[in-house]
Amino acid sequence: MITKKVFWDLCIYMIILGIIVGLIFPFYALMLGTPSSHVLKPFFILSSVAAGIFVGFFNYFLAKRIVGKRIKVLAMKMNRIKEIISERNESAANIDCEDASCRIVVDSDDELGEAASSFNALVASLSVSYKTENSLKVFNKTISSRLELNLMCDAALNQIVDHSQSAGGLIIIEQNGELEIISHRGIKENKELLKHEIIWRVLRKMEIESIRLPEDIKIDGILVSYQPKEILFVPIIYKELCLGIILLASTSYYNEQMKSDIQLLNSSFSLALKNALSYNQLQELAANDPLTNIFNRRFGLMRLSEEYARSLRNNSPIGVFIADIDFFKSVNDTYGHTVGDRVLIQITRTAKQALREGDIFIRYGGEEFMAILPGASYKDTQLVAEKFRRMVQESSVQHLDQEIKVTISIGITSFPENDASKMEEIIEKADQALYRAKDSGRNCVI
Repeated sequence: MITKKVFWDLCIYMIILGIIVGLIFPFYALMLGTPSSHVLKPFFILSSVAAGIFVGFFNYFLAKRIVGKRIKVLAMKMNRIKEIISERNESAANIDCEDASCRIVVDSDDELGEAASSFNALVASLSVSYKTENSLKVFNKTISSRLELNLMCDAALNQIVDHSQSAGGLIIIEQNGELEIISHRGIKENKELLKHEIIWRVLRKMEIESIRLPEDIKIDGILVSYQPKEILFVPIIYKELCLGIILLASTSYYNEQMKSDIQLLNSSFSLALKNALSYNQLQELAANDPLTNIFNRRFGLMRLSEEYARSLRNNSPIGVFIADIDFFKSVNDTYGHTVGDRVLIQITRTAKQALREGDIFIRYGGEEFMAILPGASYKDTQLVAEKFRRMVQESSVQHLDQEIKVTISIGITSFPENDASKMEEIIEKADQALYRAKDSGRNCVI
């Protein structure tokens, strides 16, 4: 660089080139046979040099007008984008930049045209980024202001459907081992959908899945009244736990940018959904197991302590048994934890039918349950436990086209038939009996 100005440097170099060409030209004319009396005169040589200088200046003006004009437009547009970014940072306003004031007309197929195309692509990306950021802000503000599960899901679904330009959508969540359509828009609430294999596959794999429908395939109207081209199944994941699925249907195909935006909104939604579920369960969680809705271990042991103390005061019997589901891990490994939760709920329902009025049933551990039977003798406890074991063996959980059956092993004890100086000894005796039931081949009462 000579002057640190590209066009002036170009002008200087072209003038130097013009002077050199002007000095060489007379000798070139001699080679072509021009008489020396014509070309070796000072006037002719000076004229040739002057012509070279003129061409240098003319080239400068052409470059300035043709190339410089386009570079100036690029600079103006870049300054415009700079102003937009500054204004947005100061006011946090949503500024649109999709009109002609931010873009450059591409009128050439060379490097300048390529630069203009790249600039327009950059502006388009910036615009998409701003839109996504603004949608995320609005989305977070909308869902964070609601803790009620249904209201929050309705608001979230509307935002996601609008942003993704979908024709419809619905939200499926898993509660107490069962799937439930909690919100829907543009898709009919059909519970048969919950039995579809793809729903369970997405829940199990926790990966987004897509179905693209060819135009010659018609939908029968059971779920939608329009012709979708693509259906997205997006798992709602919170800390490696799948809370449910967002289903979206579109009359066009989702591009990768839109899928990325949907995932971004889904990340915020998963946290809000977890908070809403926790809010709904807050009162029950103080005493109840959130899955089975029976007493949790902490509250259940408090009740056992109370009943044991009452038994001592009144000199009345009390029975206790601990039940464990046989080979429950294989159920989770084979069918997934959602189906495992349904088995646990089924066990709870069966216990309510088998136990007597006034008996207390507790979620003691993962797949372990405890029953407290006030006033029950050893024989009474054995009869109730055997009835419970038999009813569990005869019951089943339906999953898709499969019938899942489980059995339980039960260890029982009672007071005062089995003497215990404190509550912990009652639990220990029932626990020891449970281990003997397992060692005896399971599916029995010891």
